[in-house]
Amino acid sequence: MSTDDSSVPGIDDLTISPPTITQTPTSLHIKGDPDAVKKRIAQLQAMRELDRFLAPVRPRAEPAPLEVHTVADITAQPVEWLWPNRIALGKVTLVAGVPGLGKSQLAAFLAACITNNRPLPAGEGTAPQGSVVILSAEDDVADTIRPRLEAAGANTHNVHVVGAAFRDGRRRGFDLQADLALLETLITQADEPVRLVVIDPISSYLGRVDSHRNAEVRAVLEPLGQMAARRKVAVLAITHFSKGTAARALDRVVGSIAFVAMARSAFMIVKDPGGMIPKSGNRFSDQDHAGRSDRRLLVSLKSNVAEEPAGLAFRIRSAITGNLTTSVVEWEEAAVAGSADEILAKAKEAEQGRSARAEAEAFLRALLGDGDKAATEIMASARGSGISWSAVKRVKQAIGVSAKRRSIEGGENGEGSWVWSLPAGD
Repeated sequence: MSTDDSSVPGIDDLTISPPTITQTPTSLHIKGDPDAVKKRIAQLQAMRELDRFLAPVRPRAEPAPLEVHTVADITAQPVEWLWPNRIALGKVTLVAGVPGLGKSQLAAFLAACITNNRPLPAGEGTAPQGSVVILSAEDDVADTIRPRLEAAGANTHNVHVVGAAFRDGRRRGFDLQADLALLETLITQADEPVRLVVIDPISSYLGRVDSHRNAEVRAVLEPLGQMAARRKVAVLAITHFSKGTAARALDRVVGSIAFVAMARSAFMIVKDPGGMIPKSGNRFSDQDHAGRSDRRLLVSLKSNVAEEPAGLAFRIRSAITGNLTTSVVEWEEAAVAGSADEILAKAKEAEQGRSARAEAEAFLRALLGDGDKAATEIMASARGSGISWSAVKRVKQAIGVSAKRRSIEGGENGEGSWVWSLPAGD
């Protein structure tokens, strides 16, 4: 900043000479008495107006360059699939559900398909052959992951489990933000091409990211998706369902909606609520569901890269590998119709039915525990307790309550009443 004393001091005498392109460094010239100029600058600072005078001559930061593609210069390409119309190579796929329904067993099944040429279910072909990388925060490799993989038929030589990362010689948990480059290096250096990366559950690998904040979650998932696209690897992110009662299945995925939004495909695993219709159009009979509480459904939540696929049904069955007992997925051939929202609504109805049944059973056992009761007395008591009579009758049959007609002593024309009794030994 330079001054000269050839002018009368004052605000009107403060003039700024615009910088030229060749001016280096840019300077501010102020005409006036040096003492008056200093005083006026102090006044401008006090009034916070000095920045207004300095702004034209401050060097401006160059705008960040943009990555721009002209669509006409891009060659259209088909989506490549790990599992046709379900799990795409180069994309992130989400699988959500409450704990214990088989999400990790599904990952072990896919590892077997990839590493040992096992067929995909429902006649949907085979997966491209290669290797698999697993990040698992909840299951032990020795007593859980390896037995499941062996029971599913995987080639365990081509399955690699990431246990931890190291920084400055110190072991720490793997962090998708800090360690994504390490994961990409592992993928590029694998002997067999990596086709699938399983992250189970993804919430355990977010570092300090708040899983309920959209911007923070996107900051992790966007680079992960870009890496998947570069390496043509499918990423299977496993997560949980919340305990809420949201009507939309998408809203049941725990954490930020960004998990579902960023994934190109998303699925849920739920218990079969019963009465679902296979693609053939023939409804399963009641016998199909009797004692089948282990029946699960894999149902699409969203699909951005293909037509939404039909649901599939499977069970988790016990398996022995070596001297260890483990579990494995067993698929049914028939695809299941019905959207995720429809199936969740049926599950909610079924849960409410189970609650009503449990309440009716407790009521009936308590009432008959004191001795046999007339059906009319039981009905009146049920109504007084706010318990559905139809639920009571269903429970009566289910737990083996007997009903016998007893005549009224001295009654005419066979007068009497029906009396209910608990089964012997109950």
